[in-house]
Amino acid sequence: MLMNKLLRSGALLIVVLSAFVIAFPAQATENLTTKKIASENDTTKEQILNIVEDQSLGNMPIKKIIQEDDNTFVQEQKPFGIEVQISAEENSVTLEKKGVGVTIGMPNADSENIEMGMIDGQIVSTSDDLDVVVQSIEGGVRQIIRIDSKDSDKHYDFPVELPAGYYLEQDDFGNITIRNRRGSVLTYIPHPWARDADGNDIPTYYTLKGTVLRQYVEIEKATKFPVVADPIWCGAAIKSVKWIDRGGKYPWSASVTPTSCGAWLGGGFQSGAWQELLDKTPKSKHWNKKSGTSEYWSMYNQYFCHADWAGGFKAPWNLEPARPNVGYLKTVNALCNPS
Repeated sequence: MLMNKLLRSGALLIVVLSAFVIAFPAQATENLTTKKIASENDTTKEQILNIVEDQSLGNMPIKKIIQEDDNTFVQEQKPFGIEVQISAEENSVTLEKKGVGVTIGMPNADSENIEMGMIDGQIVSTSDDLDVVVQSIEGGVRQIIRIDSKDSDKHYDFPVELPAGYYLEQDDFGNITIRNRRGSVLTYIPHPWARDADGNDIPTYYTLKGTVLRQYVEIEKATKFPVVADPIWCGAAIKSVKWIDRGGKYPWSASVTPTSCGAWLGGGFQSGAWQELLDKTPKSKHWNKKSGTSEYWSMYNQYFCHADWAGGFKAPWNLEPARPNVGYLKTVNALCNPS
């Protein structure tokens, strides 16, 4: 992942890794084909949830899911105009942003004996073939799969029902966005991860076939089971932007707070995340956001430096328009604070 980010900039850079900690999160999920809803105190589901929490990479704060009716679960809070809904009857998860929704099918739709339960505000879905945990997070939702043995499937399909005018697009680094023809991003889907029971990273990647997202997990001879892996569907990368006076040589700073999922997207989601930042930055005499100016590119490079290298390790991200525009690589060498 780090190499991909550097290659995106067109050059190789040696960075002091002790300055920043990069973590790329994901979590494990179970599936929702069930019409049978289990009780809250299901021991098997609690065990599955414990495995997911122990093995998941880059755990993020979980937003509580509650049961709305016999077949529907929803996110209790709805920040940023984003709603999460899980349908037991349809075996799907819907992420809706300001009235526009994406519905994602579960990877165990063809399994037998599917049963869904709610444990600690999370959805745990079990079946004969695959278990899935669904977690509502700040800005989005995660579907975390648990793989039990070397005889399990080598890939897992997530059919996506898109709103009119939107399409799936994959970049050179394996990240995927759902966007419209105007370039507006509805959902970010960062490069996946997978981990075995010993905490080792397992090779994994996405492909797109029409409107189906397929995750491949390359099980190796030394892999210890169970393995957990996920897609994360992020509807909002930026939580807030506000102007603050920090004093010193560059006093005025746009203080950017990413969402929990946005903190881990990285700069690979350039156009969508940057545009979201521009839209949420209040008007100010300190920066007019005019494209092509030195201030614009300085802020641009500072933002992507933080997104690529600080991630969820440091927030908020403070960007100063008065800092010089020295290009991306020199901005990274200056630990995102060129002077």
